[in-house]
Amino acid sequence: MFFFLYHRGLTCSVLAGMAFLCVWCVLFQSNFTQFLNARSSPKPCGIRCSGNDSLFLINTPGCSIPNFPLHEINVYRRSLPTMPACSLQPQLTEGRDLYLVFYKDRITHYNLTIDAVNCTYQAIGQKYRRPVLQEIVVIVEEKTLIVEEGILVYCVNTTLRNNTVFYRNVHFFVQPRTGRKKRDMFKEKFGSRSDHPEKLSVLVLGTDAVSRYNAIRHMPNTYHYVTEHLGALDFRGYNKIGENTLPNAYAIMFGHTDVEISAHACLPRNQYLDNCPIIWKDFDNEGYLTAFGEDVAPRGIFDYTHNGFVDNYVDLSPRNAFVGAGWIAHGVQGFSTTYGLCVGQQLKISLIHNYSLAVAEEFQDVPYFGFYWSSTVTHDSLTMPRVVDDHLLRLMTQFQDNGYLNHTVVLLVSDHGLRYGPFRHTYMGQIEERLPFLFAVFPPWFKKVYPVAWKNLVTNTRRLTSNLDIHETLHSLASGDFATNTKRPTEPGRGQSLFEEVPNTRSCSDVNISEFFCTCEVSMAISLDDLTVVAAAEVATWEINLSLKKFPDCVPLRLDKVLRARLVIPSKATQPYYKEHKVSTYILEFQTQPGGAMLEAMVRKQYKKFTLVGEALRTNRYGDQSHCINHSTLRKYCFCKDLLQPQDIGHNATLAYTRNNASHAG
Repeated sequence: MFFFLYHRGLTCSVLAGMAFLCVWCVLFQSNFTQFLNARSSPKPCGIRCSGNDSLFLINTPGCSIPNFPLHEINVYRRSLPTMPACSLQPQLTEGRDLYLVFYKDRITHYNLTIDAVNCTYQAIGQKYRRPVLQEIVVIVEEKTLIVEEGILVYCVNTTLRNNTVFYRNVHFFVQPRTGRKKRDMFKEKFGSRSDHPEKLSVLVLGTDAVSRYNAIRHMPNTYHYVTEHLGALDFRGYNKIGENTLPNAYAIMFGHTDVEISAHACLPRNQYLDNCPIIWKDFDNEGYLTAFGEDVAPRGIFDYTHNGFVDNYVDLSPRNAFVGAGWIAHGVQGFSTTYGLCVGQQLKISLIHNYSLAVAEEFQDVPYFGFYWSSTVTHDSLTMPRVVDDHLLRLMTQFQDNGYLNHTVVLLVSDHGLRYGPFRHTYMGQIEERLPFLFAVFPPWFKKVYPVAWKNLVTNTRRLTSNLDIHETLHSLASGDFATNTKRPTEPGRGQSLFEEVPNTRSCSDVNISEFFCTCEVSMAISLDDLTVVAAAEVATWEINLSLKKFPDCVPLRLDKVLRARLVIPSKATQPYYKEHKVSTYILEFQTQPGGAMLEAMVRKQYKKFTLVGEALRTNRYGDQSHCINHSTLRKYCFCKDLLQPQDIGHNATLAYTRNNASHAG
């Protein structure tokens, strides 16, 4: 055609213009089609959404989760944190392999001489299931062989009368003798590990309080490295099942909700979790070495006082040493956190990472299962994952460069998003809090050797998943079911292995995600002046006060104001046909007085009756406001009478609406 037109006397410029016009037409037609498709598609988040490919993280018949642009939170980020410096002084001691290294030449950095310094260490042992310090050993040599798993180091200035301590540190050592029995058993039964690719080591690295969005936003180097360089799978529909760390961690470890575990036959009266079906036992039964570590001890996932002794069924547990680390942990100026960030010259999270690396180095010839959890850095801040980014990137790079990923599955996981702060009070913050991250790294050969399992894993990155699925996936890795495409029978409400395809009809109720934590909801913002909104908030306050009645030291609360409200739009499958069965669900954020509690609640209105769904969540801190009661749930709401100010006395704390009056407001 262009040849014909050219010979009819058209110039090159005209031809170029016509070519441009044709290209423009094609682009216009494509964009116009996309525009029409967008016009016909629902926009559940009510804002200009953006994402990799759609308005939804996942969009299946059973569940649609809205997608958001990452930049929506810029107003809440303020300044990004710099890397905290735990100490300006160099380390005098270091754990290297099985040796304690003493750097005598560095003492001059402390303005001291070797003659003025006395350095000692004590092994951190255990007595009556409690960490205890053992005998004092003077450090003399530059390299000292250590036979314990953890030691506490002190250096004092002997020129001062009270021998002032100027240096403290904790060091961990992975002792080969710990795994000798299992190593010998594995070699006797299987021979070389290379002959059994299904015997994969499994590493679970948990980072507290980081949503998937926030991992992408504030851990970009790690995210891009694992997804682009290591081919990690990004599970976009991973939805938590519980409020905080414990219920979400327990679901991974036990395959049950925390409520189910508390009523389980494995947990008789006044007993701990030792006898329960924890995932370590699955791996132990298959001859795996097992390891556990967390950087918050003893107030972490496992507490000696309340919920059991992980040491009883784990081969490698530096728990006692981490408790010792807590004794000397310290903060950093300018960083306000619940936990001490540092031990000596390094972040506590580095101790976890270094230990996981040491275990991988020592046990390359035998499969192991390691579960490590870190809370110290990320627990309190939207932006502090930025500090973790380089540390986690360095760890994953070392695993890759050392060849450990050729025989290891790594699950990078969190328990929930940020639960407090201004951003948490936004709609996006509410969604993020329920969607922690889950990234899975498999050996590069896995997809070729196990194509069915890999295909299902990829499919499931766009399906609704939960903590219970991780448990079943870990069980499949322990047993080797994934290699034979063996399906384990599952009960209703339980998880399933992610090596099997998750049905696209799965909804939250299918996998024990409560309605309140379920993100498969299309909702829209509604006016705060709507009488129905106010009535719903009044009912939520009324029901909270009803629960507080048994605690007379708590002041009855009154609704102060509604801060935000959204109306959940039900799907066709859940929309009742008859008017009297019609249900409206409201997600409310409101403030009560006295005490200024900021609460988030789901209130359902069916016909003319309001009902609080589940329990209201508190989204700001309450400090010692509830010091007068000891109740795990109600302390979030209680404001003790002895804290009342004169201006509060005389306020009528009863509801402006009774339940009857409120029910007729809408």
